[in-house]
Amino acid sequence: LSNSLHTNRAALFAGQNRCVFLAGNLHHSCNFGCSFRFGRQNRLQATNVAWAVGFSGRTLNNNPRKYIVSGDKKNFVWPAFLNDEIISKCKSVILTESNFDVIYLYEHGIKNVLCLFGTELSLGILNYLLRKNIDKIIVSCNNDGHGVGQEAIYKIKKKLSKYFDAKNVFIKLPTKKDFCEMNKEELQKFMDELQMQVGYEYFQY
Repeated sequence: LSNSLHTNRAALFAGQNRCVFLAGNLHHSCNFGCSFRFGRQNRLQATNVAWAVGFSGRTLNNNPRKYIVSGDKKNFVWPAFLNDEIISKCKSVILTESNFDVIYLYEHGIKNVLCLFGTELSLGILNYLLRKNIDKIIVSCNNDGHGVGQEAIYKIKKKLSKYFDAKNVFIKLPTKKDFCEMNKEELQKFMDELQMQVGYEYFQY
């Protein structure tokens, strides 16, 4: 993963999908000096990246799977190599459903954010939050407006509440389907409300 999130936006390669990120060790970065191919079942594979733990891409064709994730998601703690010090300082984390949400928030100055890569709380994320002794956790998965998604969100909160004080685990969904659909004004209003609810001190980077 490049040190520049803008580089990720420009990381395109031939085919029906585009590369979003490479998940390596906590503070590891790479310069995209890698070769990729699509294996069976559209699984993204790298042929010369020994340190990577996984890859993620967004499908651009009619594939019913919106995202393709290759690797064991329980090991993903992304993008902690970029914002580990920020999270340590502010003691709060926003958990999003997709890596595009992370990039969008990061580009708008919201940096205490981690990606779930779905609607389940992985062991890697949970251990990271415990290790960092996080004070406030905000679950901000997609606002799909249907029962399955809503149920998954409350399962995440229930699981977190076994290890953290339940009153410090918040559910705050995007006002649109996801953060990427929100404009600058809508995102600012969202953050103003969140800071009032959680505490302004938890967003001082």
